[in-house]
Amino acid sequence: MAKPSNKWTRDEHILVFNLYCRIPFGRQHSRAPEIIELAKLLGRSRGSVALKLNNFSRLDPELKTRGVKGMAQGAKGELDVWRDFEDNPRSVWVGTASGGGVNRGIFAYEQGSPRAR
Repeated sequence: MAKPSNKWTRDEHILVFNLYCRIPFGRQHSRAPEIIELAKLLGRSRGSVALKLNNFSRLDPELKTRGVKGMAQGAKGELDVWRDFEDNPRSVWVGTASGGGVNRGIFAYEQGSPRAR
């Protein structure tokens, strides 16, 4: 029997990027309430969501100027989402809500405004 795929979808990457835009680097850990909530919504572990947030950190020029490196490597999906939203991170919740396959529960989660970058 084949194992179910745990590959991250584009919608999941966008949801995690939205959270990345709303919480500071120091709160990107598995005990943060926002991470726990998103992990439950996605059906993923808290640790996997926290790790995905840190994968986005490696792409953040603001963190690089502070000497924060984030994870050394990550997935192509993170880079794609970063490039799609880096110039306008506030638009990420609109893109998330309008994307195909995103359910109402995720849309409700996305009503918060991303932090300005």
